Amino acid sequence: MSSGWVNFGNTCYYFGYENVTFAEAYRKCQQMQGQLVEVECEAEWVFLKTQAEKKSLDEFWIALTDAFNENDWSWINTWRTASFTSWSPGEPNNSNLNEHCVHAVGRIQYQWNDLSCNRQIPYICEA
Repeated sequence: MSSGWVNFGNTCYYFGYENVTFAEAYRKCQQMQGQLVEVECEAEWVFLKTQAEKKSLDEFWIALTDAFNENDWSWINTWRTASFTSWSPGEPNNSNLNEHCVHAVGRIQYQWNDLSCNRQIPYICEA
């Protein structure tokens, strides 16, 4: 497994393998002069999924959250509503009324799932 920056278009992506909470992932990306990844379109998402699979990243945080307004899924960096999504069927479901952050899950083709923000998993940054 190798972490590091990878280019796609005009953006660089960092694949972090350290298991961290959503807030820690957000801070780590900022410390690297980047931000937690926001997925803008299908082409970007295909690239990220392909890279995650190549790097054996089983799951990872993306910057989507509804922590500040239930069922209003927005990017934490810009507070824009997500125009592109890749939810797993039946998601988001806010299981146990405690799932307010989004991760991509490799075992289901990296479809998105809402998850407790305190779970510790890898992350992807962009700059």
